Amino acid sequence: MTELVDCRWHEVCRDFDDRMREAVGEEQLRLAWAQVAGSVGRYEGRGEPYARSTGEYTVVHMPLSFEAGERTVLVTYREDGQVAGLWIRPPEE
Repeated sequence: MTELVDCRWHEVCRDFDDRMREAVGEEQLRLAWAQVAGSVGRYEGRGEPYARSTGEYTVVHMPLSFEAGERTVLVTYREDGQVAGLWIRPPEE
């Protein structure tokens, strides 16, 4: 998800499936990233991603570090490689 942390919204949306394209656009991504930055500060780096399979989907967990906290980006991929879900959440414990 280098595209996400580099704020390249068009590239983030490129692999969205139809449902995601209808629900989330570049402006929503920009606003969500601004909200994260507003709550935990400037992006500083990322940890080691890991993936788990859940039936026909693969969920990739990407830990991110910010000035004042941590977040995890969860990306759900369909079997064909399209993105079916994208969340930025507090870290899992």
